[in-house]
Amino acid sequence: MAFASPSFYSTKSDERKVYRYERSPFTSVSMSALNYQATDRIVSLSKPKLRKDTTVRDGFSRYMSNPKYSGVTPTAARANCSSRLNELALPVKRHQNYQYELPLPRHVPDGALKYEASPRINELAVPKKLS
Repeated sequence: MAFASPSFYSTKSDERKVYRYERSPFTSVSMSALNYQATDRIVSLSKPKLRKDTTVRDGFSRYMSNPKYSGVTPTAARANCSSRLNELALPVKRHQNYQYELPLPRHVPDGALKYEASPRINELAVPKKLS
């Protein structure tokens, strides 16, 4: 396209003008689409997949509630934790003088108190005007 003639561009712009027309907000649907009956294959594809590699049993669906089924296998329900895992599950113990938040009022450094903004910083601080 590097050596295309100027007439090439003019013909392209003329073609684009042909496709500009007002479209109606209403669309027509054919009778065959309205009378369509889904095949067994389409119905089977519309159902969610049940994967074998997960802990979810066959027949369990998130769309049907089964209060007896929790998704946890009986073996997992009988499992015992190690002492290290129980230790990690406990909340962290803080020392008696631990402060959760910084004291108020906080100390401000002298350099921050003496700072003078440059003209560029002042220029960037002005909000943009929407027009």
